[in-house]
Amino acid sequence: MISGRDGQPITIRAATPGGVVFRGPSRWRIEGAHVVLAGFVFEQSGEETIHILGDRNRLTALTFRESGADDSSFPPIVRIDHGASYNEIDQNLFIGSKSVSITIAVPARAAQGVPRFNHLHHNRFQDIERLRDNGQEPIQLGTGSGNGKSCLHETESLVEFNTFLRASGDTELVSNKSSGNIIRHNVAVDSDGGLSLRCGNETRVEGNILVRTRSGVGITGDGHIVINNLIDNPRVHGIVLVAGSKRKGKRGFDPATNALVAHNTILNTGSAIRFVQYDDDGTGLPEGNQIVNNLIAAGSKSSSLVVAGKRNPLSKYLDKNGFARNLFWWPGHESGTVPEPREGDKANIVADPRIERRDGGLPGLGEGSPARDVALPGIAQRDLLGRARGDVDGRPDIGAQEANNP
Repeated sequence: MISGRDGQPITIRAATPGGVVFRGPSRWRIEGAHVVLAGFVFEQSGEETIHILGDRNRLTALTFRESGADDSSFPPIVRIDHGASYNEIDQNLFIGSKSVSITIAVPARAAQGVPRFNHLHHNRFQDIERLRDNGQEPIQLGTGSGNGKSCLHETESLVEFNTFLRASGDTELVSNKSSGNIIRHNVAVDSDGGLSLRCGNETRVEGNILVRTRSGVGITGDGHIVINNLIDNPRVHGIVLVAGSKRKGKRGFDPATNALVAHNTILNTGSAIRFVQYDDDGTGLPEGNQIVNNLIAAGSKSSSLVVAGKRNPLSKYLDKNGFARNLFWWPGHESGTVPEPREGDKANIVADPRIERRDGGLPGLGEGSPARDVALPGIAQRDLLGRARGDVDGRPDIGAQEANNP
């Protein structure tokens, strides 16, 4: 086992970035600390090409092409193991992954070592085609399932500024299965997946841009914050709040409870906010969730933008969750189910938001938009692009972007 020191890492680097190519199965095991691996290309390198067991290591500027397991979609290409903390994985390229690209493995028992404070940023996942029904997620933050003990461990992982392009190996682009994480400022385009809070609590999903993906954000577990996200033209739904099981030992889905879903923009879908029950055991309904200051606009006529699955009526969900100062719009259609309240300062609004494409093609609020300066204040200090919230009177705009602030 080799280790460097803080400020003096041991660096294993290709003399020319991309100039050294490893073809076929390859295994690297990093047990020490302060080790940097940089600039190599791995082609068809199989599963667990790089296995990190130590702390404060870095993988950077690596390319993985058609790597991963041949006979299963679950073994990762890069694995951060139990107890491995403060590692950094950045500026790597994963092309055509045949199984999970990156996994942070979280044990059921804390005594086995909980990995903490790992940082995944500025990586790119592209051209991943689905090979099996499940697996092939680009990023997994834990490997448990609903009601599993590993989901409750706070790993405090930071996943930011990653890009997903035609990443369609699984319906989850980021599969969150632990607690206390941050998933922010990532961009996904033309990918058959979404951001999934599959289990765990108190994770923050902020400032992500998802364009022509399968879905936006799926929520299970307690106390999450989903804020300032742009979900444009999702194929199936925008944000999902899941009913689950409260029975001890029941494996499946935890119900979505006490989440803040605020200042998101969801466009061009008839299923923007969806309540759904996947488990046969629906003893835990979503409740205590606050859905505030969101801009929701369908691309065509729709009877409702807030919908429920077939197992429970929508009214059963609306009674347990709060909606305030959201703007809803259906082109050419001003009726449909709009949650209460419909009057007062917290009233939900039905009006054309007057969306315009600007800021490099992102949809924003045009002149005279009824979403301007009418949101409930104090929920977010910054918008999707980092601009200050609120005008001179302190009232911010509804949705992910402020219209005028620099």
